[in-house]
Amino acid sequence: MLRRSIACVIVLCAVGRLVAAVELTGSPAPPVPESLLGKPPAEQTPNPESREPAPARVEPIVARPPESSPTPLLPGRWALESMKLVGGRTFRGLIEARDHGQVRFVQVVRPPSRPAYLISLKVPAKSVSRLDRLPTKEHELLAQRVADFREQRGSEAERMERLTLRPARRDGWPVLRYTGPWFTLDSSTDDETTRRSIVRMEQVFGAYESQLPPRVEPRRSLEIVIWGSPEQYHLFLARRGADMANPAFFSPADNVVVAGLDLDHWSHERDSVRALRRVARQRLDRREAEFRDLARQQQEKPELAGVSGDLLKKIYGARADAIRLEKERILRELADYDRQASTAFDEATRKSFAMLAHEAFHAYLENYVYPAGQYKVPRWLNEGLAQIFEHGQLEGETLRIDGAPPMLLAQLRSELQSDHALRLADLLKSEQDQFLVTRPGAQDESRRHYLFSWGLAHYLTLDLDLLGSRAMDRYVAPQPRAGSEQQQFERFVASPLEKFEVQWRQAMLGQGEELRQGEKDRPVPAAAERPAPSALGAGL
Repeated sequence: MLRRSIACVIVLCAVGRLVAAVELTGSPAPPVPESLLGKPPAEQTPNPESREPAPARVEPIVARPPESSPTPLLPGRWALESMKLVGGRTFRGLIEARDHGQVRFVQVVRPPSRPAYLISLKVPAKSVSRLDRLPTKEHELLAQRVADFREQRGSEAERMERLTLRPARRDGWPVLRYTGPWFTLDSSTDDETTRRSIVRMEQVFGAYESQLPPRVEPRRSLEIVIWGSPEQYHLFLARRGADMANPAFFSPADNVVVAGLDLDHWSHERDSVRALRRVARQRLDRREAEFRDLARQQQEKPELAGVSGDLLKKIYGARADAIRLEKERILRELADYDRQASTAFDEATRKSFAMLAHEAFHAYLENYVYPAGQYKVPRWLNEGLAQIFEHGQLEGETLRIDGAPPMLLAQLRSELQSDHALRLADLLKSEQDQFLVTRPGAQDESRRHYLFSWGLAHYLTLDLDLLGSRAMDRYVAPQPRAGSEQQQFERFVASPLEKFEVQWRQAMLGQGEELRQGEKDRPVPAAAERPAPSALGAGL
């Protein structure tokens, strides 16, 4: 079902381990009911000396991306190979090679609703009792997927370098401004963080496009504003007579997504890791110099008085082996520092970026798919889909949406088994007020509406495969919309609501394990029932 691609961050860590660092988690933010923002202040160019130069970027040890576009990583199950050890333990992944008495194997781990990662293993051949290899074509496809997965970190670094930023001002603060095909972004954070944020957001929009190809031309440019501290964010809102606890929101009236990210911890950890990396790099340089000196001594003094040639070779060989082992250990240290530097950004901004991805989906839906002037998307559907995408996993060149997040599933099951479970008939009639916390005691109502919206949207998307279908287009079309909300929904799912609700509850309660496992192969709808990507979608 996924048709386009986005990049996933991959870093090489100790002992050849590869870890995917992108993770989208968090809670949904209440929608913004009306315009909170005015036009941005007139752009001014600040004193270039007022911004400190960007620190040097940590380069992980990774393979470079291919010249051609990588093969998209498709959703669903990957056909994997297996390696069984003498002790009985079995690994699933890719058999890379068997040479020099060793088996090189890449373990592929794709936990449902969690980031995928790779683990590179080198196992003595005598410890392996069985290798199960795929047929040639399937093996080559798996090898290509693994190669693409590994190369995405380099791809992100190159994308960051290619971005063009210019200094500007917003609300009196100096910002870095980027104008791209999806949005214009203003950021008060440093150069590196701004570039990384832009790449992530473009990946997110590409993921949305893969699931819901654009139907319309945007009427005006979308803006994204990222403030580097909560203080800036709340002062920005206070100047407009508003404030909110959530760190991101989308204002449809102003067509702007605003976020406040707490990056102090990220900046401190990044600088600390860089200092440690510099020390390790200096040690590595010294060991390499020792190795060169040793090689030169062997050439200049092939013999020493009173020392036999064989003994001299053993002395030089032992020293060379010691230096080589030390170099390998330092290289593993450097790889680990690279991993820390990359994942620190994700750890520091995980919740905020999850919220930002949630609000960005609202913006994408409004600008490119179902604008309010031409469609009427029910609030429950808008919020439910935003939560699905918020919890998707960026994997290689694909956004993977498979299993239900365990926490959300557990909460929904608890609600469904309670005496105050929300009826679907009431959810279908819900308006924005049911999702906003605007009065005492409204928090539980808001949480329940978000939860049931996610559960219903998850079922429609993964089980019934209705996302982006013509049936959904008809459901959100403003004309004709004869009948009540319930009757419109019944036409959408081609089932009476009472019967549908029973099936939905069974799916949420009785098939919870299947929802967690995810990665099941779902039939692709007939072409007649799914609109082809528009020319606009293909060109972005």
